[in-house]
Amino acid sequence: MPWNGSYGFLFTHDAILRYAPTCSGVYALFTPQSWVYIGESDDIQRSLLELKSLVEHLSEEEVWLWRYPRLAFGYWGLAPHERVECWKSLVQELRPKCNRVTV
Repeated sequence: MPWNGSYGFLFTHDAILRYAPTCSGVYALFTPQSWVYIGESDDIQRSLLELKSLVEHLSEEEVWLWRYPRLAFGYWGLAPHERVECWKSLVQELRPKCNRVTV
């Protein structure tokens, strides 16, 4: 399944509040070179804010996201019953660096 969501919002607190929806769906973190992480949530904005908070409050050794400069995020709003299967399919196909591929 190819990514069919939005692209290219900087992974900053302000951009998350401005652009990420509070709906069900999948979200992705990526750099210009690679897919970094794909997640799924009942509230995309809340999940992205939690990840951003983790990055800001823990050290580089504790958080895998520090290894990826210039992170951006995108999202794909999906009904709850579609979300998990889409997430599994995307992780298997796109093989993001920080997801387990055996979902």
